[in-house]
Amino acid sequence: MCCDGLENSLQGFIWRLSGAIHVDETHLESRLRSSPPLILLLDGVDYTLDPLSPEAEEICARIEEFGSYEHVCLITTSRMYPEIHGFHRVEVPTPTESGARDIFYSLCNLARSPTVDTLIAKLDFHPFSIALFARTIRENSWDEQEMLKMWDDPKGVLKTTYYEMLKNSIEPVFCSPRIKQLGAAARDVLEAIAAYPSGIGEDQLEGIFRGTGGVREVVDVLCRFSLVHRQNGVLKMLSPLQFYFLESMIVYAETEEVIKWGPDCMAAPGGMSLLLDLFRGWRMTNFSSVNLLYSRATT
Repeated sequence: MCCDGLENSLQGFIWRLSGAIHVDETHLESRLRSSPPLILLLDGVDYTLDPLSPEAEEICARIEEFGSYEHVCLITTSRMYPEIHGFHRVEVPTPTESGARDIFYSLCNLARSPTVDTLIAKLDFHPFSIALFARTIRENSWDEQEMLKMWDDPKGVLKTTYYEMLKNSIEPVFCSPRIKQLGAAARDVLEAIAAYPSGIGEDQLEGIFRGTGGVREVVDVLCRFSLVHRQNGVLKMLSPLQFYFLESMIVYAETEEVIKWGPDCMAAPGGMSLLLDLFRGWRMTNFSSVNLLYSRATT
């Protein structure tokens, strides 16, 4: 059962779960108690079990109850670490390079090649991205040449499908009360980190976000939701998330103006916010251009 977009109430949860196992809401509990051995997957419970959600405790209690039934194997997936009594936590790591390649080639009809391996690496070996990439290739019966052509087409079916799927996966996270509480600062910080491919040092946060109070607390929440991760004192973002947030930006100025005013923006108080305002609205599809703009704007 997918929990994305779920009405954050016990009634909404019961309604969605009843529909998933094809039973009337009034008979849900008796059905679960008496059903044959059942594997029940609740995918993406972050928003539903957010401690700031009004009925999170009640929903969590029902999940614990259903999971306690001896013949029910109940699995939840989450970017956070919800406390559900009686459940065993299993970390799902990013696949290794060889494992990611094996997954990709097992899902599509392409022969192994160094060129394709390079594209897989650009996805940061992210399971969701690899599966989506492979499925799109398989469904369109592309060979390597066609796939490379579509990869380089910013408005092609590969990029547009990828963007929409990422949107459907990422945007529900912003419905979480914990993320909502951050206000506009959440997207400002995410867009800024996305624009730095090599990441932003944590010791640079206050200097970059002069106009954003409590930026470290904002980053802590974003890390908890796995939108950002820490690596040796540097805040980074997986390339699928980077792609999405860069694509979602809006720009109110021409690229040349961004380059022209970039250094002055960065030197001024609140400079990052101003620079982000310049970038928003332009759907950036060429990472090399983005890297160039920011390397020139920050020197």
